[in-house]
Amino acid sequence: MPGDFTILITNYLRGHYTTEEENRINKWLEESRENRRIFDEICDVWYAAQLADQAPGFDTLSALNAVKYRIGQTTEKKLEISPFHKTSLYRSFRIAVIFILAFVLGTLVTMLFNKYPGYKNGLSTITAPLGSKTTMTLPDGTRIWLNAGSTLKYTEQFNRQNREVDLEGEAYFDVAKNSRLPFIVAASNTKIKAVGTAFNVKAYPEEKRVETTLVKGLIEIERTGFKERILLKPNQKIIFFNPSLNNSPKTNQPYSSNYKKNSLSNEMVSKNVTLDKEIDTEIETCWKDGKLIFEREPLINLVTRLERRYDVHFTFTCEKLKTYKYTGTFNDVSLEQIMEAMSLSSPVNYEIKEKQVELMEKP
Repeated sequence: MPGDFTILITNYLRGHYTTEEENRINKWLEESRENRRIFDEICDVWYAAQLADQAPGFDTLSALNAVKYRIGQTTEKKLEISPFHKTSLYRSFRIAVIFILAFVLGTLVTMLFNKYPGYKNGLSTITAPLGSKTTMTLPDGTRIWLNAGSTLKYTEQFNRQNREVDLEGEAYFDVAKNSRLPFIVAASNTKIKAVGTAFNVKAYPEEKRVETTLVKGLIEIERTGFKERILLKPNQKIIFFNPSLNNSPKTNQPYSSNYKKNSLSNEMVSKNVTLDKEIDTEIETCWKDGKLIFEREPLINLVTRLERRYDVHFTFTCEKLKTYKYTGTFNDVSLEQIMEAMSLSSPVNYEIKEKQVELMEKP
């Protein structure tokens, strides 16, 4: 394979390529089965390298020193290479490379099964526990921010036969371009299809709705039970409700919007769909940067976000507190700071005991 193709494929996996370069790669892949095999192996090595770089506790330098020790070398030793030893040295180098690769892959496999038990039977599962969020880069170069209490899954065929992921919870996607394989997010009877774009999807099961906000690019949405497909443009947000499950105590407040509405088809109106345009996308995506922004948000909805973010549970001693609305912006602050600000600006008192937060009306 020509040297420039190595650089070209590397840039392709990083998402840094032009349409002309993408066409070159596609043409090369179509030339032979061997080319496709080489490409798949490069993808595997690329992904393994990313895991090694991101995995906690993996010390590449220590691994290299261990290899040097095993083959009888040290960093202080200087090697004098004679023509007689060139062949021997080349063979030793090949053995060292094989040993390093085996060491790295062995460590990764151990960590995947011991520290990441979600990897099983060819299915990768990434979870952001309550009270935290996580970021990752998928094998195709797509960057993902996963919000607290969320789970993302994809199969070993990702970036080979498809680019499909399953989401439960909330995630922000910055999708790498690949016109050959569109990126698809499946979330609660909804499929969001993109090629190269950035968008936010919120689909917590307990909230009984799926929200999709487009930041840039263009996405196509399919919904089970809908005949038509929906195209979303930048700064637009669509919400699909499940009317048969609207009795959840945390979501019985009607969704309200101060934004302009696009015209909806009769089918969409009849199936409880809202489509907002000209929204402030920062409000929808600020969580990935550690911020909290809310605009006239009812307290019953606000505490749901706080429960996930800080891994706590709220209880109300007074029902009418749930309807109080708040507007504010917080950047990497503690739960105590948020609750104190709310208490100073409204007739709400609070008490925090470990992971329990009790809200009460001021006397």
